[in-house]
Amino acid sequence: MVDVRALVAARRVVVHFQPIVSLRRRQVIGYEALARGVGEHGAIPPLALFEAARQQGLALELDRLCRETALRTFVASSLGSAMLFLNVDPTALTATVVGSQWIRRMAEEVGIHPSSVVIEIAEKQVADAQLLYDFAKQYRQQGFLIALDDFGAAHSNLDRLAQVAPDIIKIDRGLVQGAHQSSARRLLLHSLADLCRRQGALGLAEGVENAAEALALAHAGFDLFQGYFFGRPAEASAASAVAAAQTAHAMATEFEKYRRRCIVTAKRRSREMLQRVQEMVHVLRQRDPSEFGVVLEEIVRLSNDVDCIFVTDVRGIQISTTVCQNRDHGNGSMLFQKAPPGTDHGIKDYIAVPRRLHKEWYISSRYVSYATRSICRTVSYAFQARDGRNYFLCVDFIEEDFDQLFPVGDNGYDL
Repeated sequence: MVDVRALVAARRVVVHFQPIVSLRRRQVIGYEALARGVGEHGAIPPLALFEAARQQGLALELDRLCRETALRTFVASSLGSAMLFLNVDPTALTATVVGSQWIRRMAEEVGIHPSSVVIEIAEKQVADAQLLYDFAKQYRQQGFLIALDDFGAAHSNLDRLAQVAPDIIKIDRGLVQGAHQSSARRLLLHSLADLCRRQGALGLAEGVENAAEALALAHAGFDLFQGYFFGRPAEASAASAVAAAQTAHAMATEFEKYRRRCIVTAKRRSREMLQRVQEMVHVLRQRDPSEFGVVLEEIVRLSNDVDCIFVTDVRGIQISTTVCQNRDHGNGSMLFQKAPPGTDHGIKDYIAVPRRLHKEWYISSRYVSYATRSICRTVSYAFQARDGRNYFLCVDFIEEDFDQLFPVGDNGYDL
């Protein structure tokens, strides 16, 4: 086993720095300090080293040595214009440690301003939540930034986001890896990026290993990135900083091109859906309400991508049957059933928004259909039938790829 006391006494710790980049700024905005113990036979794996320190009752001593080395190395390097991301071993947090002001005093000693330091805490390893809250509050009041690390890992607690109110939320690499290969994972990442924004925090995707992952994560709404694709942990050098910045700049340029393509594709799809619904409405205008059912059946028969279709009155009360493709995605569940005539849809966006804004049509965002359990988007269109009354035609279009291109506002797409 590693003799941690001897290692700490001899200060046998080295620090490497891994870049953290912003695509919007097209530059490196910070570096995470990654400390490694040095034994007789070379570097000691971090997990093994810190586990040995805990077993020997020296977790705090080792943690402080790593932080001191990181601060001194960073200040002495050429990386000083960026921010330092400084890890804190959460298992070492005690009431005495939280009130010690050690990080503040060390930052003053080496000459780095608190606003240039991000304190990282892996919240899943914190046994006493109150100590975590007190620690974060104390250091934030002194000007340091707080980051929650490994968010989304097995034991993450959502309630701690509101209480700790971190400045940065680092998404666990387990969610990041393979993001470009899974639309379900991209949808989850999109939601996490939105959660970060609503929480008032910056989302940081860590463990990014290739351009495809970076593009998928940028598409999901992340701007800060860390991982081998942008730079491996290395000794501080101007060359490594330049290389990371060049990668960030190139990735930002590629994302701009990709985003333009996505916007064009999304608008084209919206126009196509709207045009088809207009054609359906043209037929319904010539019919009496008693004939709507026959028309809807024919529309579904000829349209593979129409999941369900129905007609409501101007209040959103359904007056027709719900006609669907011959699917049973609900598997007979009582939760997933076709809405019968008389159902009130007035609270749904595709009825409420065009009524409130006096719009003729509306295209909803993606959602799970209660009729078929499919991922769909609804186009609603107001029309007047042959009886002189006004109605809404509501058409649910199937979205096979439910990885949302770009979120839309309450008013739908601006075509």
